[in-house]
Amino acid sequence: MSGGFTNRMKFSQKWLLIAICVGFISVSCNKNGERSSENTVVHPIEKNIPYFDRNHIEVSKTKRYSEGDLPSHTLNNLFRFLQSSAYTGEKLSLMTGVSLFTDVLFKDENNLVILDSDRNALFQYGIQTGLVDSIAGQGQGPGDLNYSQEMIRDEDFIYIAMEDMKISRFDCRPEICEYDKTIPLNGSALSIAKVEEKFAVLGHHEFNPLDDYEVGNAISLVNGQGEIEQRFGRYYNAEQYIVFISLRQGTVRYSSSLEKYLFAMDYLPIIYAFNNRFELSETYKLTGSIQGEVIYDRRNQSANFPAQKKTSTTDITLLDNDVALIHTLTLTEARFDENSEGPSFIHDYYAINLTTLEGYYLGEHSGEYLSRIYPSEHGIILNDGEAVYLIE
Repeated sequence: MSGGFTNRMKFSQKWLLIAICVGFISVSCNKNGERSSENTVVHPIEKNIPYFDRNHIEVSKTKRYSEGDLPSHTLNNLFRFLQSSAYTGEKLSLMTGVSLFTDVLFKDENNLVILDSDRNALFQYGIQTGLVDSIAGQGQGPGDLNYSQEMIRDEDFIYIAMEDMKISRFDCRPEICEYDKTIPLNGSALSIAKVEEKFAVLGHHEFNPLDDYEVGNAISLVNGQGEIEQRFGRYYNAEQYIVFISLRQGTVRYSSSLEKYLFAMDYLPIIYAFNNRFELSETYKLTGSIQGEVIYDRRNQSANFPAQKKTSTTDITLLDNDVALIHTLTLTEARFDENSEGPSFIHDYYAINLTTLEGYYLGEHSGEYLSRIYPSEHGIILNDGEAVYLIE
């Protein structure tokens, strides 16, 4: 299936960790939110949001699917899980302390391929055998991982987007997936989508941050050699480089059957759809999302994230190419006193029918930890930060 099935955590949960002061380079935490209008700029600014004046198709929590109406087996699996008050499943014998920023997908019904972006490790796990086989690790040579961002699958191949300007391909036709080739890029790869023999790459090109900063196109269509053939889509006009670096993360996907591109920025509750002529065709707004703020301090040229409720658009997964599963993560508690039990989060799931242009709410999964759900036709993979479970 062109466009691939992908599940990934990438940067969105890290972005929320920034918001609760777990730290990020060049970003300082502002616990009390105090700011001076004379010395600061509060983002987002409405006029700087791409296509802010467009009439969005609203996707709300009031319009819900019922189980009998769900258009795919994967959505049925997820719907049943979200309706239950507790989960039961097989605890997989993976190592403890599995990274919460890990991508997981099924190689087949008996094997998982897992990307741990924090450790730059790619490995294969046998569900029945419990065996773990290393595929790739940290490094800068061919087949090595460095600043890995996300993993997608297209037919028998897995592609890993890396911020250090390349895409690595792994062949999963052998019993154990193995490195196949590297596609060099002239800019970072934060998110990718397979477009027949090409790639839609979300990222930015290298520039001198001391130069005047102007926002360019967010997405590049590149061929198999990494050469850019088309650019389209727009980033949020952050105006300051440090704000852009803080807000640049997002997701790009491609539906081959509809010849439609989907693009979302983590920090904004809007899904942008582009046709095969790279024209904006429609936009969807998640009305249940809570817009967070980024405070730019002119005095020390820093970007600060106040401790506040906020929502991140974490992932888009295409199901059968015409239904987009949207996952958002909302920080609902951000307390820093000595009696605090830590932050609380809500995972919300929406389904958008890209043919009828309608959106529905599936349900939520909440907890004190940054757990992660990976729905698929084979079942639900749950990573709760301490262990990984298969729920069929």
